[in-house]
Amino acid sequence: MFAGDEVMKGSLASYTFEHMEIASYKMLIAAAGEVGDAEVQRVCEENLREEVAMADWLENKLGTVTTSLRRKSPRGSRDGRLAGKQARHGHHRVPETRRAGC
Repeated sequence: MFAGDEVMKGSLASYTFEHMEIASYKMLIAAAGEVGDAEVQRVCEENLREEVAMADWLENKLGTVTTSLRRKSPRGSRDGRLAGKQARHGHHRVPETRRAGC
């Protein structure tokens, strides 16, 4: 396993976790509103803004991290391994015309 693979997996996990936190805070805000706990609602709304900001930051960095690591990796050559792996696992299939260029 290459270090770049681990960085990409870590980036994906972080992005996913931020969205889980966003959903959790939205649920807590709704629950706090339902029971009339304005203080918990206010704190959760502050935390939600921070989580949304972090998710946006990560989203803006995902492409840069991917291309940067791919360029540094010996496997990052134009051999199409990344696209082939995605296609085998059923993830967002890459058109055949693009696979050779990966």
